[in-house]
Amino acid sequence: MRLRLFLVLAGLSSASAIGSDSPASWVEIGGGLPRTGQWRNGFDLADFDGDGRLDLAHGPPRRSLGKPAIFLGRGDLHFQRWEQTSFPQLPFDYGDAAAADFDGDGHADLALGVHYRGLVVLAGDGHGGFRVQTSYLAVEPPDPGAPAFSSRALVVGDIDGDGRADLVALGEGPRPGSALPRGAYGVRVLLNRLPGPWEWRELHPAQGRLFGNDVTLGDFDGDGRIDLAAASSVQSQRRVLFWGDGAGGFVSGELAAARPRSYIESIIAADFDGDGDDDLALAFSDLQGANESNGVDLLTSQGNRSWRSRELPWDDESGRPTAVGVGDFDGDRDPDLVVLTASGALALFENDQGRLRPGAGLSSDRAGRGCRGYHVQLADLDGDGRDEVLAGFADERCPGGGSLRGWKWSSGTESAPES
Repeated sequence: MRLRLFLVLAGLSSASAIGSDSPASWVEIGGGLPRTGQWRNGFDLADFDGDGRLDLAHGPPRRSLGKPAIFLGRGDLHFQRWEQTSFPQLPFDYGDAAAADFDGDGHADLALGVHYRGLVVLAGDGHGGFRVQTSYLAVEPPDPGAPAFSSRALVVGDIDGDGRADLVALGEGPRPGSALPRGAYGVRVLLNRLPGPWEWRELHPAQGRLFGNDVTLGDFDGDGRIDLAAASSVQSQRRVLFWGDGAGGFVSGELAAARPRSYIESIIAADFDGDGDDDLALAFSDLQGANESNGVDLLTSQGNRSWRSRELPWDDESGRPTAVGVGDFDGDRDPDLVVLTASGALALFENDQGRLRPGAGLSSDRAGRGCRGYHVQLADLDGDGRDEVLAGFADERCPGGGSLRGWKWSSGTESAPES
C-alpha cells in the first residue's frame, strides 16, 4: 500500500491518487438514512430482523421526544427505516446504543444509555417488537430504587468469560436540573445474570473523577483478559485504564502515555501493529496555557502495561477530533482508522503493515455538512470483504441539525454505488 497524499481537512478533496493512474475516492452510500436531525451520541449495528444483513439502531435524535429508530440494511448499501417497530412507553432521549443477544433467544436486543435518565435494555423479538428486559431509567419524580447513573457511552463484551454479553457504561458527568440529582461519574460494569437482575460493579480512578463520551475494550497486556479504557472530559485525567481479572473485576491504572494537560475526546482499541496485543488510538485536545493543540495519538502496547506513543500527522486548522472508529476499508485485513472532527470533516489513516499513514478524507462540507461528528463505525455491509463507513453528526447551528451518513472506498476501477 503506497503512501497517499495527506489533504488538509479544512479544504479536503473527496479523492486522492493511489499512484499516478489509479484514482480513488470515497463514494457516498446510505440512501434511506436521515439527512436531518441531531443524531447523537452513538449507534450500533446488528441484524435485528434476522435476514442476515446488518441494520443500524439509534436512540431518538436530540430534542425529538421520539422513540429509538432502526434502519434496516438492504444488502445493497441502502437502508430503510423500520416502520413496524414497537417500543414501550418510556422517557427515551438521545444517548448511546449497544446491540447484542443479551438473553440468548437468538434475536438481537438493544441497550440504550439515555441522557440524564439512566440505562435500559430492550429485548427484541426479531419482528420489530421490543419489550423492557431491564430498566434503570429514572422518572419524574426520581425513582429511589434506580441507580443514579446515566451514560452516553456504551460497549458490549463478555467481561467475565461466561459466554454471555455484558455491558460497560461510562458516566456522562454533571447533570444540572435533571431528574437524577447527582452527577454520573466513573464506569459501571453490568454483568449479565439474566433472567435475574444484572450485577452492577462500580469502577472509579484512584484519584479524581472520570466521565466522558467514549469507552472501549481490549486485551492490552496480552494476559487473555478483557481490559477497558475510557475517554475523559476531565482535563489531565489520565487514570482511564482498568485492568481486568477475567472474572468481572478491574483495577484502575494510569495511561501515562496520554498527554498530561489534555482531554481525551474519543478512544478505540485495535491491534494496529499486529503483535497480538491491542493498542489504542485516541483523539485529544491539549491545553498548554492559552494555547490549544488537537490531534490523534497512536499508543502501541508493549505487552508489559507500558505504551509507545506516536502522534499521527494532524494540521491544527483541521480542528478538534471528536470521534474515532476502526475497520478494514481496503480489504487488506489490517485495521484502518477513521476520525471525525467538530466541524464535520472525516480524516483517514491507512494501516500499512502496522504504520498508520494519512490518506484521503472528506472535507466538512462533504462529510458532516458542518455538523459535529459524534460517532463513526465501520462494517462490511455488502459482503465484499471491505468495510464501509457510517457516521452520525449533530449540531444545533448546522443545516438540518445533523444527519446519518455513509461512505464506501472506491478504487476508481469499480462502478460506484448509488446513494
